[in-house]
Parts: sequence; structure tokens; C-alpha cells
Amino acid sequence: MVVRKMKKYFLCVSIFIIMVCILGGCSHSMTTYKYDNDAVLGIKIKKMKVYSDKIEIIFADKSISDVEKVECYGRDFEIIDENPKFFFRKNKLIIETSNADSISGITVVENEDLYFEVRYLDSDSYAMLVYSFASDIGYIVSGDENTYYTQVEKEEAEKESLAIAEAENLIYNKLLGMWKNESETVCIEFSYDEDNSNKKFVVYKFEENKWIEQEVISISDVSEDEFNESLEIALFDNPSWGCLYRFYLYDDNKVMECHYSDEKFIKID
Repeated sequence: MVVRKMKKYFLCVSIFIIMVCILGGCSHSMTTYKYDNDAVLGIKIKKMKVYSDKIEIIFADKSISDVEKVECYGRDFEIIDENPKFFFRKNKLIIETSNADSISGITVVENEDLYFEVRYLDSDSYAMLVYSFASDIGYIVSGDENTYYTQVEKEEAEKESLAIAEAENLIYNKLLGMWKNESETVCIEFSYDEDNSNKKFVVYKFEENKWIEQEVISISDVSEDEFNESLEIALFDNPSWGCLYRFYLYDDNKVMECHYSDEKFIKID
């Protein structure tokens, strides 16, 4: 009699456990990916576990301290979950999503000065780029961009870069040559390097009956815009953060003013 009751008890417990598992009380990972990548700016992922309704990303100790936002991407780098529910604790990032088995990449925002993007998580080696903000130069990108981007993306970026360079050259060519102020005490010469790859302008001052070189500025970025009745050409001396020089062209680009001078400069033919 006692044996029969014990059998019924264990049978009930077993049924209960099975029902809990069926209803989602137990969750077993479908796939686990382990990585041996080097850390990028101190951030390293050890493995990712994929469940039916979530993924777990386990970081190496002290890789990140907090998570503010997460985005999930598919294998074609399209966003498949823009604002999923997530939890972060003890080096483990848990992302709840109905697209768990389709996730191949993520963007993680740790704070306003640091975020990182990861691709190819559904393989044995991921690719990561980390963006960290520095007040003096802006965002710095760390990581292997050659591995991160596809060949198609790199070719498109190269085409875009060439198109931008060509457009900037057309703008810069409007300044090319020598410009002299009305009092004939200052000259500004815009030119290219010998191989035509780099732009620069040189400021000369007339002192002791001769022109003396005062400053040489290398240019990285060029832009133009309409300003009142003139054409404003802006020159930067650093690709991400630096000094800005503005020049204003009038009268069919033969008269120029500078933002740091009240004098007009005349184009020397």
C-alpha cells in the first residue's frame, strides 16, 4: 500500500516537472558558440548561447560595466530587433527576442562615450569594432575594419571615398593660386602637393622688402555653401576634429574674404 502511494507521488511530481518544462519553466540552449578572439579596447566575448526565446552573451571579466541599449542584426546585417528587452549582470548579457536563431550581430551601447558593434556571432570567430569618444578628436574606432566589413562594403566605401575626393577637388580648385590683400602685405597661396594627393595653403607676409612664409596649413576636408551673396568654402585641417578656415568668394571667384581678416584678397592671375 505504501509502495503504491509512493509510486503515485513520484508520478505526480514527474508530470509536474514535465509540464513546467513544456510551459517554459526549463530552457535549454539550442546552440552554443565559443570564441577565441583577442580583446578590442578591453572588450572580449567568450561565448554566446542561443535559446528559443533569447540569447546569452558571456563576456570576459571586466570587459564592460553596464549596458544602456542593444540592437540585434541578422546575417545580412539588417536590423531584426531594434529595442529588445535585455538584462546585464555578472558579465552576462541576456537578450530576450523571438528572433534568437536569426541573430548574427549586435550593437551594444555601454554609455554615451562608448559603444561597440559585433558581427558573425553565429560562427566560431566574430568581428568587433569599438567606438570610444575623446573630447579632443571625436570618436576613435578600434578593431579590425578589414575583417569586419565585407568585400562589397569595402568596394562601395572606396567608390564613395573617390567620389567625395573628386567633389572636394572641384571645390578646392576655385581657390587654387595666389591671393594678395589690398594693402599688398599678405598673400595666401592654395596648392596641391607634388603628387596632387594633398591640399595645403601657405600664408606669406611682406616684411623687410621680401615675402616671408608664415604658416603652412594641410587640408583634410573641404565643403562649400551659399552665404549671403558669396560662396563660402570651409577647410578643415584635421579629418575628425581641428581648426576650421572659412573663405568667401565674390565677383566670379576673383575676390576673396577670410573669416579671420577684414581685408579683401584679390586673385593674382
